[in-house]
Amino acid sequence: MDEGRIEMCVIGTAAWDKKADVGIFSLHTQNKEDAFFKSNFILEDAIPNVGEEVALIGYADMSALDEERDGKGFEKFTFERQLVLRCGLVTNFFSEGHILCRGPCVETSIPVFFGMSGGLVARLGKGGEAIKPFGLISSDLDVDQVNKNNRSIPGTSIIALLGTTFHLNAVGQEQTILRLNEAFTAQNNEFIGS
Repeated sequence: MDEGRIEMCVIGTAAWDKKADVGIFSLHTQNKEDAFFKSNFILEDAIPNVGEEVALIGYADMSALDEERDGKGFEKFTFERQLVLRCGLVTNFFSEGHILCRGPCVETSIPVFFGMSGGLVARLGKGGEAIKPFGLISSDLDVDQVNKNNRSIPGTSIIALLGTTFHLNAVGQEQTILRLNEAFTAQNNEFIGS
């Protein structure tokens, strides 16, 4: 959604690393409108230290309601979601992976809800600084949804690190490289390979 407009986007290219629990993809509007996506995030390449404050951003309480199908391919539904920002501390670093994330990751004191997986994780910036994500929400093995709403009780979540590096290209522009060690790619619904 963008200022009341809704676009059903098409995935152009996708790449994912199951071991690191990281996936990336390109989105294109169906009418090829280049100006639809106006905002972006600059990624962070430094890993936060244990004890450093970070924020998780993702959607919780997602559901599709009031589904109607006409049998001819038309489907109507109401989609609900709640944008959640939660803050806490980095509690551990695992260079070889931990639990469901088998690539480099950090553990935080922040509980996450179902549906938040894949959300951004960033250091808390100082007033006015842009958010610079360094990881993606991977998992939280605690299924107790009641205590997750109690912000006085710390939780545990695993954050997959993006593995970004920066370099200057031939014309002096900074470029970001995401390293996917065991990646698989697909383009326009066709598997390309690893």
